[in-house]
Amino acid sequence: MSCLDDLLNTVKKAGLPCECPLSCMSTTFEKKIGMAVLHPRKSNRIHSPLLRLKEPECNSRKKSTPPNHSRNKRSHKGQTESKAKLKIFYESLDHTTYTQRAMFSDSELYAHLGGHLGLWLGLSCIALFECVEYLALLLYLFVSKMKILPK
Repeated sequence: MSCLDDLLNTVKKAGLPCECPLSCMSTTFEKKIGMAVLHPRKSNRIHSPLLRLKEPECNSRKKSTPPNHSRNKRSHKGQTESKAKLKIFYESLDHTTYTQRAMFSDSELYAHLGGHLGLWLGLSCIALFECVEYLALLLYLFVSKMKILPK
C-alpha cells in the first residue's frame, strides 16, 4: 500500500503526468447518504407477500423439516436487520453538456489559408518588382551619368 500512497501523494503535489484532454462523456451525481431503522410494522407490511410464497416442490417429494424449524417464523429483529428499503433521490436533474468541435470547417480553413498565402505572396511579388524597379533606375542613372561625363 505504500507504493499506492506514494503515487497518490505525487499526483496531489505535481498533478497528472500527462496533458490529457477532457473526457468526451462524463456523468457526475451528487450523493447524500441517510439511514434509519426499519420499523417492524412497516417491514411486515412490505415483506408479508414475500413470506407467503411457498418453495416449489421438486419431483413431487415433500421435504421433511424439523418441527422446531420454520422459515416463516423469524423474529422481527432478524427481519428488520436482514431487509432494507431503498429510496434514491436526485438533488437536481440539471445537467451540463460539453461539446468539442473544430474552430474552422475544412472549407473555411482552406479559405483562410489561401487568403494568407495570397497576401504574403502578393507582398513578396510587390517587393520583387520594387527591387527590379530600383535596379532599373540605378542602371538608368548609371548609364545617363556615363553619357554626361566627357571623355
